[in-house]
Amino acid sequence: MTDVPRGAGTPPPANYEEEFTHAYRALKPFLHRYVLVRYCRFQADVADEIVSDIFFKAWHHWHEVRLIPDPIPWFLTTAKNAAIDYWRRKNKDIPVEPNESDVVLVSRAADADTRLELLNSLEAMGTLPERMRDALAQWCAGWTQQEIAEVMSLKETTISEYVKKARDRVARSVGRSRTRKRGRHRARQAEPPHHRENRPDREDQS
Repeated sequence: MTDVPRGAGTPPPANYEEEFTHAYRALKPFLHRYVLVRYCRFQADVADEIVSDIFFKAWHHWHEVRLIPDPIPWFLTTAKNAAIDYWRRKNKDIPVEPNESDVVLVSRAADADTRLELLNSLEAMGTLPERMRDALAQWCAGWTQQEIAEVMSLKETTISEYVKKARDRVARSVGRSRTRKRGRHRARQAEPPHHRENRPDREDQS
């Protein structure tokens, strides 16, 4: 690395770059998953750009960040600010409502039910209260409820309740979608064959 940032004109310690590299390798996978879920609607290229910005800022301020006993809240705050800056440059707010073009985790060859299920999951996440959505995003990124509680300065029981309620809401949303889909399918199967042949699918209508 070059252009090592320095604080108060003092030279960095010998292991300065090594400390940053260790933090980068340890935190990047979590931050990428967190940003992917929380701020990008699963757009991997957007998450890549935001995470790069996070670590650019971390490197620039490493003389301060390295001294923080628990730097995770700093990284999460920086992630939020980096996401806001990214979407502001795009003249957009942080997205919470999904659309078809955002579903990059599911192959275009996947069946319609699979894609619809993911869209409904994203939509349900967007309706969650902010702190509940934060807790679920961190849980989806692979952190334990104890770790999330420490980061969010909340009791572990509170995080457990947040995650449970968030998962239940998402599951109910997906379940309602499945029920509606099965209902339409059964209704169509109950029609006489010549009706099914002559009636165009709703999805095919322009």
